[in-house]
Amino acid sequence: RGAVMPIDRWLQPTSSDPITPQDYKSQTMKRLLKAFDLVKANLEKARAQQKEQYNKRAKTFEYQIGDKVLLAVRTVKPGTSRKLNPRYQGPYRVTKINRNHTVEIQATPGTAPQLAHTNRIKPLLEAMIWRDDPCPDFEDLRLNPARQVIEEQEEEELTPVEDDTAESSYPLEAFSLDLPTDENEMNISNAFFGFTP
Repeated sequence: RGAVMPIDRWLQPTSSDPITPQDYKSQTMKRLLKAFDLVKANLEKARAQQKEQYNKRAKTFEYQIGDKVLLAVRTVKPGTSRKLNPRYQGPYRVTKINRNHTVEIQATPGTAPQLAHTNRIKPLLEAMIWRDDPCPDFEDLRLNPARQVIEEQEEEELTPVEDDTAESSYPLEAFSLDLPTDENEMNISNAFFGFTP
């Protein structure tokens, strides 16, 4: 196929029925409407496929106010490895349940509540006796596991010493020394040990 030069475009015969602005507008609108319908059909098809794939792994759980949950960590701090960071943080307590699959969670009674989707939380399995207890802060124990050992060692060092006045099992005569009383004996002992008066 040969190239179409400008002279060829100029010499080709013109259309016998030129398009008016109204006709051009109507043809353009028809093409746009057809493209819109095609895009809408493709979006609905893709949405149905994504929903089907998501429902294969989705798990539903009915949360109640007061339940303890863990919150998934989606982002990591710069300079840290995602593999070494914990995947969940908490525990949190559910304080409010909304209709749009979101809940409000709170770490401790004094902190501000946080809004989270149910996909980001999972129930914390523990003894039912903890249900009425406040959420303790486990951050120090989890980040510094050796701190508890150090505190126990400090407590052992601070244990009270037994009273020295308690009766001993050894008689006092065993610790008595025969000190020289005579002046001659003292001079002899000083000369023996090298002391000069």
